[in-house]
Amino acid sequence: MSHDARAPDPSTADASAESTEWDRLRLITQPTRAALLSDILGHPKESPSVREFDYRNPDVKRSTIEYHLQELVEAGVVEKITLPAGERKRDLPSTFYGLTDEGYDLLERHGLLEEQPVWKAVDERLEKPPEIRAAEELDRHADGA
Repeated sequence: MSHDARAPDPSTADASAESTEWDRLRLITQPTRAALLSDILGHPKESPSVREFDYRNPDVKRSTIEYHLQELVEAGVVEKITLPAGERKRDLPSTFYGLTDEGYDLLERHGLLEEQPVWKAVDERLEKPPEIRAAEELDRHADGA
């Protein structure tokens, strides 16, 4: 009997899934990424622009914010939403970041959505200049959703 004909070991698949889950959990609990995720969950439309993240995180460089957002996008936790050219408004953001369904599921599985009402309340009390208010009010339906 050839060893190549063996069925895959299901415990290996389970271990791989556990490893991936653990890796994603470590990824989202890194302090800057956790702050960005709380910004998403507290945002009125749950999809801030980099400009809005930058305002909400004054001690973090914009390049650092962009780096961590890209890490979250690559992990499938966050999606980048870009408005079509015809829907963009001059001097206002056209790219936003929101949780994917996988991202919501991951946060929910680990009890990390329980604080969302607190993040929303904090965001509502945040004093925001007109350009941040204008960014918050923009439609974010890149695909007609």
